[in-house]
This record gives sequence, structure tokens and C-alpha cells, in this order.
Amino acid sequence: MPSEIAPVSSGTLIVGTICRSPAASAGMTGGAVITAINGHAVGSPDGLVRMLSGFHPGDTITVTWVTPSGHRTTSSLHLAAGPPQ
Repeated sequence: MPSEIAPVSSGTLIVGTICRSPAASAGMTGGAVITAINGHAVGSPDGLVRMLSGFHPGDTITVTWVTPSGHRTTSSLHLAAGPPQ
């Protein structure tokens, strides 16, 4: 677990990112919490998975997250293929 966690009451905790991934390139770090995808609130990890299931590698989405220090950030991410499930 990250040593610090973003001060929010809902969303999906980022435990860590893969080097050179779109998330890492956007500045997401362990302890941050994803709060929205394309302006739609993310309330849980299952909700995030459901939202992302409609997208494919190569699509661009907007992600909002809160850093462990409480800074809210929104960035566009160009999705890449993830590791096998």
C-alpha cells in the first residue's frame, strides 16, 4: 500500500503504475485516487472496470484523479494495451 492516500471519500485507489504507461506518463502515482472518467464519477474499482470495458487500446479518455497531497488533476490519456488478465 502507498504510504499516503488522497483525501477523498470515493473513487479507485491507484496502488502503483507501470513504467512508461499512459497513467505514469500523465503523472498518476501510488496513493492517488481516480474520481472520474470522461466526467462520470468513479465510485469503486468495479465501477472503473465497467467504465473502461467500453474502450479499446488507441482510444483517448479524460481521467480525473486526486493526488495524495489533495491536488485534483484532469488529463487526457491515450489508452494502450494492458497486461494479460
